[in-house]
Amino acid sequence: MTTPDTVPPISFDEIITKVRSLIRPAFTISLAFFAQALIISTDVMMLGWLGVEQLASSGFVARLFMLGFLLAMGFNITIPPLVGQALGAGNRVKARQITQQIFWVVWFTGCISGLAMSKILPLYLGVIDQPTTIEQYAYTYGFWIWLAIPFANMTSFFRLFMTIHKRTEPFVIVALSLVVVNFVLDYVLIFGFWFIPALGIQGASLATFIVSVLHVGALGWCAYTMAPYKAHNLFKGILVFGRIFDRGTRQVTNILSTGFPISLRMM
Repeated sequence: MTTPDTVPPISFDEIITKVRSLIRPAFTISLAFFAQALIISTDVMMLGWLGVEQLASSGFVARLFMLGFLLAMGFNITIPPLVGQALGAGNRVKARQITQQIFWVVWFTGCISGLAMSKILPLYLGVIDQPTTIEQYAYTYGFWIWLAIPFANMTSFFRLFMTIHKRTEPFVIVALSLVVVNFVLDYVLIFGFWFIPALGIQGASLATFIVSVLHVGALGWCAYTMAPYKAHNLFKGILVFGRIFDRGTRQVTNILSTGFPISLRMM
């Protein structure tokens, strides 16, 4: 009989193997978030070329964007414990239903966050007492930015979904590719090119929105077509709410009770 005193120690090779298995997904996730930060940085850089007022107004909007993004981000973090537990028990049907529940919670929370931030912006600008010009630039820039919030949250959803299936390279490739796409779109939409008129600060936010939609579309396509995600059947019956939120697999209370405190702490 094995006792705590007779359990063999973990070998150095086993430790190295475990460390490598942790470092690889951690590095790819960090790289993907770095790429997303580069997309935002490109907006800031190019708006700085337009003028100080445009740059300042985008900064005020970006702060609220991050609040709105983080408000829904916590619900994504429930994917590893809730979905991972179902997968560990070999129950793929339950795992898919829980994943779909998180999908819709994140989407609706993202939409609510975008709407809330659009209403908070005038109050925020009023408190810090900014000139009318900066306020107008902020409203113009914010229009597409608020619409991008739910898509930004869905990007994080797909990343965590892919991570629990132990294949993280696709979302890194997509993120790095979209850094280039965003750079081109920013330049073209802000300053104009050929038959495309210069949209100024509105062009920067429109580029962010387009890239956010492309990001979700690309990751969704990967989840739909690539192994091992395809075996999960994420999109099977995803519009049948009665089945997704069946009483036997409903985890909305756990998703909200776990995710909301995490969101508040991150904010």
